[in-house]
Amino acid sequence: MLFHNLYISKKTTTVNRLFGVATLLSLSLTSFTSFSQTHAVESIDLTTAIKKSIAHHPALNQYQYQLDAQKGFETQAGVSMPTEVSLSVEDVLGTGDLQGITNAQSSLSISWVLDNDVISKRVSVESSKKEIIEIEQQINKIDVAAQTARYFLSTLALQEKLKIAHQSVQQLNKTKTQIKKRVRAGKTSETDLLRAEAELETALLQQEDILHEIKSAMRMLVAQWGEKNQQSLRINGSLQTEPNLITLNELEQKLTTTPALKRFMVLKGIAQTKIDLAQAESKALWKVSAGLKRYETSGDFGLTAGVTVPIMQANRNQGLIAALTAEQNQQQSEFNALQKHVGTQLFVLYQEFKHAQHVKEALQEKIIPSLNKALNEATRVYLQGKYSYMELTSVQRDLLQAKAKLIDANLMMHLKMIELEKLTGMQLTRFEERK
Repeated sequence: MLFHNLYISKKTTTVNRLFGVATLLSLSLTSFTSFSQTHAVESIDLTTAIKKSIAHHPALNQYQYQLDAQKGFETQAGVSMPTEVSLSVEDVLGTGDLQGITNAQSSLSISWVLDNDVISKRVSVESSKKEIIEIEQQINKIDVAAQTARYFLSTLALQEKLKIAHQSVQQLNKTKTQIKKRVRAGKTSETDLLRAEAELETALLQQEDILHEIKSAMRMLVAQWGEKNQQSLRINGSLQTEPNLITLNELEQKLTTTPALKRFMVLKGIAQTKIDLAQAESKALWKVSAGLKRYETSGDFGLTAGVTVPIMQANRNQGLIAALTAEQNQQQSEFNALQKHVGTQLFVLYQEFKHAQHVKEALQEKIIPSLNKALNEATRVYLQGKYSYMELTSVQRDLLQAKAKLIDANLMMHLKMIELEKLTGMQLTRFEERK
């Protein structure tokens, strides 16, 4: 009697769980339908998701302000030293013949500094700084695009796992029905039915877990472009499309264009321009002047001209030049180290992609087809009473795990491709959307 009551209780729990999941799915569908009546549901692919993220991600807003500020610094660097206008009066308000202004001599002159070379180098430094900001903006855009792609692909993987979980529930429910008939016919014990109930309960819980994971994944995805409501979004894509990968040698050749390496090359160039500027500033800047001179006694005018040459030490910026040279050498050293690092990272990512590709092919072409045949045979033999329920569920579990591993392998291939694209700063493949 106790065993019978336990069986009834377990049966009721499973039915309630089935009803609960059905209700959850029904409510989700109802709320989605009612929501879509007032809000258009947007179908979005990976390319569109990345474009939206780059256009609206909060972390990318700062660069426009930095570029505007640097443009101001560049304009300021192009301003030369001010032109000077001077007026002088001599031989006035003295004694004797120099009383009053009768014998005064007045001069009006204009002078300017010959600093065009220095200004040109200052503008070049500030212009290079603007290029650094643009490279950093590009690097950040690549990071945002890569993170968006990860969220998108992870959501696709969860959706495909939800399909498997649903298939598992259907299969286990079908198996439970078959076992129930065998129990009534006295061909198997109620132990098998209770085990089937437990397996079904577990599968239903897994299905619920994936539903919640999808909601969280969608929320993280839409947050990439500053939104919160994921109900108005339906992602469109498939992990089953295999990315096209170019050869390792071709990838290595493209590393020279990666933004991270380019950044160090620009920094090295800035250091050299600063050295040139320091050398130019260490030289004396000539100051020339020209003007008119009036003699009050005769009412005559004369031209005046002059050159002022500062006396400066030849090694005036020696310390600054030495510091900038050391900075330039540091940039070259960091460039060499990064070049070796990204080369190693590229090789590792490429091998990981090839491994994921191999796993995917083995699962898709050999393991899953074999397990499908094994499950069909195991089900047939079990219904004949020649196979235990544990052996049957073991095959079912192996098949579901293999399908899940196939999804993981497909996901891993795409994620490794995203990392390769991020490393090289290029889009090596396009994600094919499901029609």
